[in-house]
Amino acid sequence: DEKGWTALHLAANGQRATAVGLLLEKGAKVNAKSNRGMSPLHIAAHEGHLDIIIQLLQYGADVLAKADDGSTPLIAAAYNSKQDAVILLLEQNSPINDCNINGETVLHHAVQDNDLDL
Repeated sequence: DEKGWTALHLAANGQRATAVGLLLEKGAKVNAKSNRGMSPLHIAAHEGHLDIIIQLLQYGADVLAKADDGSTPLIAAAYNSKQDAVILLLEQNSPINDCNINGETVLHHAVQDNDLDL
């Protein structure tokens, strides 16, 4: 589409776990990048779709992938206050101290959103 999203990006965004599974089984590129450098894992993390995050990780999604703004999937989850996604990605060894091009980390987003649980 105009954002450069693949069918996998769209399925991850729409919380379509069955479609994500089928696309991955048929060879969809798990680390495909949108026009802004976002992977399907960035999208699923931002939306907090845990089942899709797990599927993508099982197919080798890169937790270290950075979008054009420097955001990792972990930062995308924190930006949208998706605590369960943050925990899941931390369990997958996502670096907690990575920052985007503005120098913002997971902690910055938690403080900005007054999300003490995060």
